[in-house]
Amino acid sequence: MGRLRGSVNREKLEFRDRLRRYMKDRNIDPHYFMIDLIADDSTQLVPNSKGEMVEVPAVPLDLKFQAAREVAQYLEPKLRSMEVSGASTHIREVQVHWEALPAHVPDQGELDLGLN
Repeated sequence: MGRLRGSVNREKLEFRDRLRRYMKDRNIDPHYFMIDLIADDSTQLVPNSKGEMVEVPAVPLDLKFQAAREVAQYLEPKLRSMEVSGASTHIREVQVHWEALPAHVPDQGELDLGLN
């Protein structure tokens, strides 16, 4: 007969539980690991095509980008498309006002947040 539609697959649930226990026992958190990759600013020396040693980031930028994209989906909800159909007898006017950014954006040291 099988399981009912929408019910939880027991094998997947058990696997997730085992995986969570395994990670907890080893103090591993994949989200923090990705954040650590993004923040890593270490470098390493590697030979270039001429055999000269050059300093490069230890974590490649494309890997940092992939980690950032993965972590970002837990910070903000994904936007979903919405379809509007049918006739409407209501006409609405939408006005959008854009404000220009200031020519100089203060850095953190210039901001007085009044926290002192």
